[in-house]
Amino acid sequence: MYKFIFQDKLPRRPNRDQEFSQKIHVLATWFFNNIQDGRIPGHRETRQKWGSLWFAGKTKYDIALDSSYKYEQRRNLRGLTMVDKFYEVFSADPGFVIANDFDFDVPIGNDHVLTGTFDLIREVDYQGNKLIQVIDWRTDPYIPRDLVRKRDIQLVTFDYAFRLMFQTKPDQLVYYSFKSGELYPVEPRPPREIQRLISSVNNICSIIENNLYYPRQDWQHNICRWCNYRTPCAHWR
Repeated sequence: MYKFIFQDKLPRRPNRDQEFSQKIHVLATWFFNNIQDGRIPGHRETRQKWGSLWFAGKTKYDIALDSSYKYEQRRNLRGLTMVDKFYEVFSADPGFVIANDFDFDVPIGNDHVLTGTFDLIREVDYQGNKLIQVIDWRTDPYIPRDLVRKRDIQLVTFDYAFRLMFQTKPDQLVYYSFKSGELYPVEPRPPREIQRLISSVNNICSIIENNLYYPRQDWQHNICRWCNYRTPCAHWR
């Protein structure tokens, strides 16, 4: 993607999967902004918020005339189902919000900088103990196996960034699936997984610095599905 964005300067247009995921993330951020303000939004209010996000800038007349009307409605209903599950889980136990949609910027590897955004950091009561959870909002259409979650690069990145910013490790990393409405806790990652992240960053930066780009498909880890540049990449191959 770096080549297409920064060298070829191709425009970045979110695909439909990205648009859907971004709006789900906006809804989750809105919900926990309200929690930080001391109130739990109502169920109906939360559903209406989703509708305002998904149909933003469109009247019912516009939607009815749109050639993608059926797609818009299917995605809206899919989103409502996810919102209902999300609301059931987090309205009952929102926890204490430490950080919501919080940007990080930390050093990594050979004088590189790793940037990103924590979806949610919160404190919860878990089996009689106070735990700090770092939660990753996921809209993947499938639920990955436990082993895949443990090696998920996003969770490892959150773990690494949290340790550097807070000088301690989180009690739990959590993969929250909007599809299932379930929280999947993952233990803080062992040193070998942190080192894998650092090595990956160093390797990627070396490829960029030496202009050693090559087309690479990665459907196994769902990366290609989220990429804006699948069409030029196919021609490049």
